[in-house]
Amino acid sequence: MKKTNSTDVLIWMAIVAPFAYAALVWDQLPPRLISHYGINGKPDGTMPKGTFLLLMGGIQVFIYAITRYAPGAGVFSNAQSGNYHRLRLVVSLFLSGLMCWTLYASTQAGLAEDSSPIMLVLMVLMAALGNYMTTVKPNFFIGIRTPWTLFNETVWRKTHQMAGRLWVGGGVTGAILLLLVPQAWQMPIILTITGVLAVVPMAYSYWAYRNEKRRAGIL
Repeated sequence: MKKTNSTDVLIWMAIVAPFAYAALVWDQLPPRLISHYGINGKPDGTMPKGTFLLLMGGIQVFIYAITRYAPGAGVFSNAQSGNYHRLRLVVSLFLSGLMCWTLYASTQAGLAEDSSPIMLVLMVLMAALGNYMTTVKPNFFIGIRTPWTLFNETVWRKTHQMAGRLWVGGGVTGAILLLLVPQAWQMPIILTITGVLAVVPMAYSYWAYRNEKRRAGIL
């Protein structure tokens, strides 16, 4: 059984915090909370407030369990580095912050209908993840996980060095643009940036793999 560390304690505090806040404002919350925004940045989906809490809390617990207990298996035991645990904490804080913001905004007239704060925090999260990405070692759960990175540490390292810089740049650029453009443009910009951040590193990992094979004289 793995020993609980300070990161685990902080993650559990983050998981519990939205439920404690929800208990304080429960009577002020509407019966249904906004759960989805359309391409125009306007809400187009809701769910019962109890379902929202259980779903988001369940997602947090699931992510905690997967990233806490699975990375120690087999050849991926080296995933348990300091930065790996910091990444776990950053993701948990983001999800908890998202839950708390949704609860707070739902108690303020019209505030929950504005998706801008959520997208801004998402871009900051991308930049923060990029800052840590360059030092995360091979694992199945965090990082650019392609067949070419998972089974070649050199390809993993090169891909994550490139992806880390790309994510920091993309996150900062996205955050700045969100402060400058009208709301109707924000969602398309975010979708474009996240698409680039997802696709480019995967394509680069294949290129790096092919390049390593050429250097080894295999191709």
